Amino acid sequence: MQERFFYTLDLKTGKLLAADPFTYVNWAKGVDLATGRPLVTAQADYAREPKNVYPSWAGGHTWNPMSFSPQTGLVYIPAIDAGNVLLNMKANGGSLTHLEGFFSSDGIFPDDLYDPAALKRVFGPLPAKDALQKERPGVKLVREVLRAWDPVVKKVVWEHVTSQGVRGYDGGVLSTAGNLVFQGRGDGSLWIYNARTGAPIKTIQTGSHIMAAPMTYKVNGVQYVAVQAGYGGSGITFPIPPSSAAYAHRNANRILVFKLGGGAVPAPDKREVPPYLPPPPFKATPALIARGEDKFTENCSRCHVLGSPGVTPDLSRLPPEVHAMFNDIVLKGALAPMGMARFDDVVTKADVEAIHAYLIDQQRQGYRAQQSARKASH
Repeated sequence: MQERFFYTLDLKTGKLLAADPFTYVNWAKGVDLATGRPLVTAQADYAREPKNVYPSWAGGHTWNPMSFSPQTGLVYIPAIDAGNVLLNMKANGGSLTHLEGFFSSDGIFPDDLYDPAALKRVFGPLPAKDALQKERPGVKLVREVLRAWDPVVKKVVWEHVTSQGVRGYDGGVLSTAGNLVFQGRGDGSLWIYNARTGAPIKTIQTGSHIMAAPMTYKVNGVQYVAVQAGYGGSGITFPIPPSSAAYAHRNANRILVFKLGGGAVPAPDKREVPPYLPPPPFKATPALIARGEDKFTENCSRCHVLGSPGVTPDLSRLPPEVHAMFNDIVLKGALAPMGMARFDDVVTKADVEAIHAYLIDQQRQGYRAQQSARKASH
């Protein structure tokens, strides 16, 4: 469920009583209470030119659980205050006209890594970052915010920015009868707030990315708070952000349990990024490599990222034995037992050869940069 407005309904009749934005919205100016339909603005129309639309395709709030406290009457929402540049790929002049999972459109986050020049060949011309910033001066265009929302007076009572600059994939929320609110963040910290005022009470560093919502239980009179930790879920298709605990530490999936008087949380081992291995020899034209980039972006980028830590393998760091069986992996499902299904119904042998040429080129560039850095350090 991807939400933008907080809907209030009559319990008995289901009549729509209110629909108020709990995060920044520019694709609609409100909701018609008589029909329940949004009042769409021109910003929602990206058919002819890219538009930075708020909230993004991820929604103002997505699957991360929010919480309601009967004691305070507040709803605690892990909001995604982020837009994305939506574009019609068939009309924007890039080399790519279809993207697996997005069809003929795409939504690109204008985060700290946003680079229109690097994206232009594939996606066509995109608006500059400073032009987008004019809509919201002084505010990061991509951020996540924990908001305490009062559904009666229809306003934010308190809030805390939990990550900004890039998607933090921060966690869901738990509120308790003890006037506490718990939320984990992508940087590995578990935050405890005063539920009424939002004042921070305690922060615990775990060393693990926290995406899930905490839960609480009691055993023999002792109350515990538990949370599942580890980066993945909806973030599997994106590089692990530099702000994430999983960027610095091994991405260990584990359940963390806390109680009053508990000790420090042991952090997972430091992450070890495998080096670039020497790429296999290859001869490929720039046109073939460019075609491989298009096919990789269209069909493979939904699960694989290059050059940065991620959940799935970095295909720019393949060992020789994987290069040797690349076609069998993609076309025949040689690694299907490990989760890599066959794609012969989606790509041709020529497509796979182009994708492989692109990946070898990426490995070549990474290996050269790595060797140059090693020489410079000696």
